[in-house]
Amino acid sequence: MQGPIKIGFIGGGPRSESLFNTLVMNKRFEDTVVPVAMMDTSETVANNWRYKVDATYTSLDDFLAHEDLEAVLIITPPSTHAGIARRCLEAGLDTWCEVPMATKLDDVYPILDAERANKGNRGKYAFGENACWYLPIQFAAKLVDDGKMGDLFYTEGEYHHSVEHYMIEENYSQRKAIDPEFANDVHPTWRATLPPVIYGHSAGMALYVINRQDPKDRPVQVCGFGNMKMLKRFNNQNFQIAMLQTRNEVVCKFGSGFVLPNEEVRHAMFWASKCYFNATISGTPEYYLHLVPEGMEKFPDRHKAGGKKITEQDMIVAGAQVAEGGHGGGDTLMMGAWLASLRGERPYDIGGVKAAEMSGAGLVAAEAIKQKKMLDVPDFSK
Repeated sequence: MQGPIKIGFIGGGPRSESLFNTLVMNKRFEDTVVPVAMMDTSETVANNWRYKVDATYTSLDDFLAHEDLEAVLIITPPSTHAGIARRCLEAGLDTWCEVPMATKLDDVYPILDAERANKGNRGKYAFGENACWYLPIQFAAKLVDDGKMGDLFYTEGEYHHSVEHYMIEENYSQRKAIDPEFANDVHPTWRATLPPVIYGHSAGMALYVINRQDPKDRPVQVCGFGNMKMLKRFNNQNFQIAMLQTRNEVVCKFGSGFVLPNEEVRHAMFWASKCYFNATISGTPEYYLHLVPEGMEKFPDRHKAGGKKITEQDMIVAGAQVAEGGHGGGDTLMMGAWLASLRGERPYDIGGVKAAEMSGAGLVAAEAIKQKKMLDVPDFSK
């Protein structure tokens, strides 16, 4: 694309506001984008955007007919992602979408078909898995790029976020602080009933680094477990852990919890033939790195190197990407990567197939938990 990219927002809630600020108000992207349109089914929400964009809509059909629209961001409830993404891709628009890609496995394939039907550089799908742009994940990817990781054999990605404040409408829209377990006559939002393992941010962190080592590697089998110890009211598991194995036999543990005694736990870990990197990202961040120097790969030499705690500054000095902004700068780096792809500078990190693998791992894991057995993950590249 030549000149500023004309973008539109689908969904006008707080997350949309945040991404608007990242793209439009950030000096890093000055003169790069022009916000031309916005759509939300709520007329009130749409009206709140009338000074931010050239036109607002409450109908997706009308929004897609906006004359000079080039790229869109989908920031709506998860159950709507797949259908809207398919429509946008069929309209030939470059489409960035929040996690998850879909809430049903069958809804993934129409997105991939719509993207494949678009020839050239227009109408590509981009997955908004911003956890992949956290500094520690970018550092792990840099270790792979520099040949310091070695052959990965085990990874972990966990994103546990207590979301009682988003779980019922009374908390979300009225800014109340009600415990969903004990309040009467409350109205659950999608977060009350979505299986946490489907949501995202957990498998994505691990698979991003796995794919950095081998872009053709993919999840092939998954199993999982879950419970509802912290909240039983909505009869939905609010804590789930899964295990997957990739085609290259990398084992990955991933999972999410939506109701916790504390606020959140974000954690990633990478174990490989030449490296052990353990990252506690939330709360009080803590990072531990054990690197096997060249020439010490054999036992017992590889145990003599010793590990050490490292800092975020150490990761930056090593060349890991970093930026200011939402989600630890992950939103800024992610949007920068997307805009670079729209300008034809380089492919976006997580296109349709890789998005399907990340979301598909969670979707199949949720079914595996339900069926209490290991299940195969489809090959989305076919």
